[in-house]
Amino acid sequence: MVNASRKLQGATENPPVPSLTHASMSKEGAHTAQQESQQTPSTLTIRTLALNAVEAVHGIRPLEQLSRYVTGEVFERLLLQRSLRRDRKAVYRDERRIVPLPGRIVSSMPHPGKIHAAVVMHTGERSFAVVLRLEKIESRWRATELAIL
Repeated sequence: MVNASRKLQGATENPPVPSLTHASMSKEGAHTAQQESQQTPSTLTIRTLALNAVEAVHGIRPLEQLSRYVTGEVFERLLLQRSLRRDRKAVYRDERRIVPLPGRIVSSMPHPGKIHAAVVMHTGERSFAVVLRLEKIESRWRATELAIL
């Protein structure tokens, strides 16, 4: 029994781990920060941004929640679309609430630091597209163009 436990101890011994000094930790932190700044947004991020834009235009979500992810021009355009949609709903007395469901996404990177994407949104009766262009501005990805077709 003692021999078996010695064999197990020898097999489970971990190799020595080098201690991390402050200098090696700062290099590691700098490396991960550099990797994060070079990452492109995932398709889930693009899909969520498109869904949030549609919800904001339809009045389901506050438009201010998007201000961090879009440029000022895009924000103003979405604000205009939202007011036009409210006016249309008032004229036609349309009280329906749409529930958009994101579908297929197509994206490409024509130039470094720029992404073009289109997301298909489905509602009960119709489908439409959200087209956007993301650019890297000051190490952050922001939508410089966004249109709900």
